[in-house]
Amino acid sequence: MTNPFPYRQKTPLAPFAQPPCSLLGREHFEDSSDPGEDFELDRERIVHSTAFRRLEHKSRLPAFGRTAPRTCLSHAVEVASVSRTIARMLGLNEYLAECAALVRHLGTPPFGRRGEVALHETMIFSGGFNICAQSSRIIEELDACHPEFNGLNLTWETRESLADGSSENALPYGVLGFRPRQTSAEIQAVDLADQIVATSRDLQDGLEKEMLDEAFLQPINIWRCCSESVSIHYACLGRKRFLSAVTGSLFHLLLEDAVAASLSQFEKQKPSDANMVRLHHERLVSFSRPVENDLQLLRDHLHENFYYHPDEKRILPSSARVVEELFDAYTKNPHLLGHSIAKKVKKDGLNRIVCDAIAEMTDLEARQHYDRLIGENRLPNLFSSSGVETLHFPGFSEKSEK
Repeated sequence: MTNPFPYRQKTPLAPFAQPPCSLLGREHFEDSSDPGEDFELDRERIVHSTAFRRLEHKSRLPAFGRTAPRTCLSHAVEVASVSRTIARMLGLNEYLAECAALVRHLGTPPFGRRGEVALHETMIFSGGFNICAQSSRIIEELDACHPEFNGLNLTWETRESLADGSSENALPYGVLGFRPRQTSAEIQAVDLADQIVATSRDLQDGLEKEMLDEAFLQPINIWRCCSESVSIHYACLGRKRFLSAVTGSLFHLLLEDAVAASLSQFEKQKPSDANMVRLHHERLVSFSRPVENDLQLLRDHLHENFYYHPDEKRILPSSARVVEELFDAYTKNPHLLGHSIAKKVKKDGLNRIVCDAIAEMTDLEARQHYDRLIGENRLPNLFSSSGVETLHFPGFSEKSEK
């Protein structure tokens, strides 16, 4: 498939960057008229997928009264944008970085982080649940739109983004021909972008809603530096503008530090190609040590005081209960997922198939199915004299059985 609007990176690529065309190819061979469009095709398939569109209706965190809460889609787009910025400034393949940032969010379940925790706990004895692993299932099997194979058939370079802690999870040994210690520089850039976006945006939300106390952040060096800088330049700002300016300053400080520290590492280590980055004993795209330590303190503060804030805890059981009781209902009544799931159950097991169905749902769909099955309309009410009423899930079509 030829892209009518071809993209070409304007900045020259560094020797250690991934080249414009895929060198590792795809799991299923596809003849391409222009190998330079490999990552363009990956991007098209990701953004046109059902899983990507559904991210718009999956909350990342509770709204807490916000009229425009951050969704999983808005988060994915922000991470992709920052990933391209870092990649461009480091001389990396920015289009691959964008694809890598987008693909890793496809497996996000309803209710975002809360849904992920609940699904992992229900699947603890069946392999657990992980967003990257679920994204792998989507691009390898669950998306059934291509006439010749299941999945999106993305390049191996893009799929490397789904490595959870080790690139071995995303790149089989036979693809590279060696055991990598790290992921590619582009994937490492995405990891930093995700941390930058999540930390700065979550701090802004927590402070604006007065769920975090700025006084407890002052001892952390990078926060104090940003706060003092904004106070000096803008002495009479209102609270909301002041907090927005400080978190914005923090965002740019983290971005600039990531680029500067990574350039220093590349200059020091001088990797000759992309595989040398993978073989290095430590990550070359990283924050400086002082900033990394301060960033960890900010993340710890968010986990202790925002993600598990009393208001969050009141919402968390509700969201977790929806996921857990839906899981219990479907495992006890698998026919509710449709009569065509027998082959899938034989291959992957009932628990995994139920997990796939729930992970695909949006927040609203999960609550609607919960109300229908477990709320006022109990499970017995779905049975009629003519048979059993089944619920429709787009990802569970006959095509995906191929």
